[in-house]
Amino acid sequence: MLSIHRLVFRMVPLVFIALLCGCGADDRRASIYGTITVDGEPLQTGTIGFIPSGENKGPASGASIVAGSYKIPKEKGPFLGTNLVMITSYKSSGRMVPNIENRGGPPIAEIAQFIPERYNDASELERNVVPGKNEFNFELETGG
Repeated sequence: MLSIHRLVFRMVPLVFIALLCGCGADDRRASIYGTITVDGEPLQTGTIGFIPSGENKGPASGASIVAGSYKIPKEKGPFLGTNLVMITSYKSSGRMVPNIENRGGPPIAEIAQFIPERYNDASELERNVVPGKNEFNFELETGG
């Protein structure tokens, strides 16, 4: 018959292995990749975010957009289900504004969000994330 100490001693490695296995990929998440164009041209820089909506209660996920492409690996990807998509990018407005970080310093170029609100703050974009790889391409228009 095993003593309590021997039983605990034998169980520790099994618990440790179980914990390691549990730290693997989360089956509630999926990888996502795709392209983003604005008025037919690749969006050079920006960010994309996937925010759970509806019944989806998972965490938000996001990535940088570089040369019109983005990629989010499964381990950092959004949870399966409906996600609101927000795309942002900033560029110079052409105006010079006071430099609040260096008071008395020369004015600096103002940067402003140029992606319409319907793609970010008031996003109309939603995608349903499914198990496996998801390719979501977005063709954004800045006009009306």
